[in-house]
Amino acid sequence: MVKSGFIDPGGNPDEAAFNFARTDVPERIIYITDQIFWKLSESDGVTFYSIRQDIAKLHAINRFNILGCERNNYGRNEIESMKREYGIPIFGVNTTGKITDEKKQESGESMDKEAIIKLVNAWRVHAQIDPLNKQKLGQIKFPKRKTPGLVKLINQIDSFIRVDAETIGSTARPKFGAEGTQHDDGVMSMLGNIHVIVTKVLQHSYGKRTVAGKLRENGKRPMGGKTHLTGRTIAQIK
Repeated sequence: MVKSGFIDPGGNPDEAAFNFARTDVPERIIYITDQIFWKLSESDGVTFYSIRQDIAKLHAINRFNILGCERNNYGRNEIESMKREYGIPIFGVNTTGKITDEKKQESGESMDKEAIIKLVNAWRVHAQIDPLNKQKLGQIKFPKRKTPGLVKLINQIDSFIRVDAETIGSTARPKFGAEGTQHDDGVMSMLGNIHVIVTKVLQHSYGKRTVAGKLRENGKRPMGGKTHLTGRTIAQIK
């Protein structure tokens, strides 16, 4: 099993999240195993510095094979700080609503939110098979017994929505995020972890032309249903 973790340091900043996964490479199954959240509060002693300490402890215990962090906003500084303070080999990922150069996505250094959501929507329902060579591309599973962190993550998944280009201007990039005042840090850490696993561990190219599934196109809608990101029907570990 390949153990991986991914950090979303938060962008407000008010909440940070860390996603755990284990990947069975021969079977090409990604198991989402746990989720941690931090509520940033100086009065409670929860700061970027204390979170870096927590991540260093997690790495010492779990010995992750690969660690990733969202580079946007506060992430760039956190990546450099973790490397400098703890010598943690951490991989930075830029996230965007649209990538025009798929080579950046294939290298793992950039994550197209629309493309990774389509991949998750497809892989979480059942194992995806390459139509050309009939080989298994991958599958995503959650445990039947979920930790409190995973329960919170799934609640965030249920409120993760897309604002379509037609509602914000035909030339605008699609936007994704939590509905209302809810948070999406957990969702973004999970998507980032899956992105790093797919590109770096499974070495699968998932450009928009190669991914099954379609998002809603009628304005602001929850990502529910068979082809949309939702926690309600996520695949279970047998």
